[in-house]
Amino acid sequence: MASIYHDIVYIPGKSDNEARSADTLRTAHAAGHVSASLSDFAAAIALIESSGGEGLETSDGRLFWDVDRSILATERQAYLAHAAAVRREFSMYPDLIYQMGRKKFLKSELARDTIFRTVHYRGDAERRARDNIAAEIESL
Repeated sequence: MASIYHDIVYIPGKSDNEARSADTLRTAHAAGHVSASLSDFAAAIALIESSGGEGLETSDGRLFWDVDRSILATERQAYLAHAAAVRREFSMYPDLIYQMGRKKFLKSELARDTIFRTVHYRGDAERRARDNIAAEIESL
């Protein structure tokens, strides 16, 4: 459930979606709509995303991080479909602006020592993710 709720507020191009999601979850808890444990965990997950992975000290947090990024490690055709979907999502931006922003994000992923935080996603998934990201950067 937390994986669904961490992006409950999502407006393409906005940098505060995660913080808004966390606030929405806290409000839902205060109104009695979600449990404290769900609200706290999902809010923590949302804030991990917005901080670029800071606070990944729990195994649940690390696993969530990896699952959320698993699309990066898919086979090339699935990754290309994802990249096309991301472009459609940000279609409000002209190509040059989109390409600059997308490259910045992709390069930040490549700059990490490891993209993934769990043993399960290291190895082949890490290699595929890095290959996919590098290929997308080249195509932009």
